[in-house]
Amino acid sequence: MQYWKSGQTIDNGRFTIEKVLGGGDFGVTYSAREQCNGKLVVIKTLNHLQQVQADFQQRQVKFVNEAVRLAKCSHPHIVQVYEVIEEGGLWGMVMEYINGTDLAVYLEKQGKLSESEALRYVQQVGQALEYVHRKGFLHRDVKPSNIILRRSTKEAVLIDFWLNREFTVDRTRSTINVNTEGYAAIEQYEKQGNFGAYTDVYALAATLYSLLTGKVAIPANFRKYAQLRPPKQFNPNISDRVNNAILEGMELEPQDRPQTVRKWLGMLNLQNPSPNLSPNRGKAFNTPVGGLSLSIPTRRFEFEYAKIDKSLKITRYREQAGFFIEDLGNGVVLEMVAIPGGTFLMGSPEDEEAHTDMESPQHQVTVQPFFIRKSGENPAYARPGMKTGGRIYPAFVVK
Repeated sequence: MQYWKSGQTIDNGRFTIEKVLGGGDFGVTYSAREQCNGKLVVIKTLNHLQQVQADFQQRQVKFVNEAVRLAKCSHPHIVQVYEVIEEGGLWGMVMEYINGTDLAVYLEKQGKLSESEALRYVQQVGQALEYVHRKGFLHRDVKPSNIILRRSTKEAVLIDFWLNREFTVDRTRSTINVNTEGYAAIEQYEKQGNFGAYTDVYALAATLYSLLTGKVAIPANFRKYAQLRPPKQFNPNISDRVNNAILEGMELEPQDRPQTVRKWLGMLNLQNPSPNLSPNRGKAFNTPVGGLSLSIPTRRFEFEYAKIDKSLKITRYREQAGFFIEDLGNGVVLEMVAIPGGTFLMGSPEDEEAHTDMESPQHQVTVQPFFIRKSGENPAYARPGMKTGGRIYPAFVVK
């Protein structure tokens, strides 16, 4: 069995383990620092319980495949997976380190939340779930301790996707007997359960129940013997609309719940979210539209790019860029990245090796600021005047 110790270097000295952050039935997570830039990351591996299983190698294959698929997910309210690495036969999933507090700890300190604050977090997590459902994932472990509030922005980020599995709506699948009491839907207790988006609807509704009452709801498998108490009994300040939406989202039988997260958010009047354009969430980005200068509030995100010199040495860098989110409805969310304008020299000298007629004549081009959709996990970024291969281009650098 393998454990990584504090101070141990892995991946050919690229990362240094700092400490164990936590663990569960399947995995263990470490904080680690990337040596080339001092960046703090989280690395998750299978734990000792998994390593002693006879089919451990098959489990690692599933783990790596899941990590690769999660790395293709890009959403502001989902923890970012960067890559997978291997050290001594043990594979690790390298993820974003989020400086913040999980909602369970926050709830203990603050007590039950106001309706407006709780709905803001649930709306953000709901957007994340809509996104992963469209990708063919279920989370199956939504709960306050798997939601982190970023310290800088107080935005919710959904973490711990270890229980993710590919799913087909209403398809019967074998379940793993690991459930979080009070948040797991009844179908998760069955050996052969029909899982769908409605499974995560239950957990999200149960999360809202906890945020507004400070209490964990009765476990689903006990509800044949005892009724679920309406949240308004614990908190009379909860509106009837929210109280009813929670109860419908937590209906015991899957067919009685809203079948999608979006439908359930609609019951809360959250189906058309707009807080992403709040002016206090970042700097405004000015771009001309139809001859007018349009100021669009943006937030910041961090990404990595690399340069390769003539000796093929790779040097990694981290930068930040502005973006805003456009929700088109039906779970379609676009992240629009701000591209700064500038004047660029296009083309190449006629005496340059491999020069073609299409690269002549060299000329200056002025590009106005604009937005471009971020596709997958590859953010587009431009810096005026960046030199590439002896030429000056509006450099689009992808991760």
